[in-house]
Amino acid sequence: MVSGGFSLPIYRGSGGAFDLIAMGCDFSHCGLRMSYGGFRSLVDRLAEEAGIALREMEGYGGSVPWKDVNDPLVPLLNAFDEYGGGEVAGSACPELSRRLWEIAECWSDSRHKNHGWHEQCAQLAHAVGEAGFLGEAFYWF
Repeated sequence: MVSGGFSLPIYRGSGGAFDLIAMGCDFSHCGLRMSYGGFRSLVDRLAEEAGIALREMEGYGGSVPWKDVNDPLVPLLNAFDEYGGGEVAGSACPELSRRLWEIAECWSDSRHKNHGWHEQCAQLAHAVGEAGFLGEAFYWF
């Protein structure tokens, strides 16, 4: 079992062997791994911290277009898909990284540390910043 995810037995080959494969979300530019549900919870908390009502946004069941929201988190929130991957363009990464660091600082209290949100946000901020520095897209799969 991988931290933050779960393992699923998958049948491989005609010899009757089963392999365990880890299910979860991996991220570029870091070793962070979490379940899809865990990533969804983190995305929900990020939006809440930014004052963005996700349920009102396009792609989350609402009709508010993302172009109407002015926050560096928008490229991450708009690209999120809990059933697959996503990508943030390298050009958006430096500003997104700064915003994630701001939120990570706000989440340094024990309530957020106990849920792991502070650490996960800081790891994302670092990875997004590295992608931006390299001029590469940040993605998850």
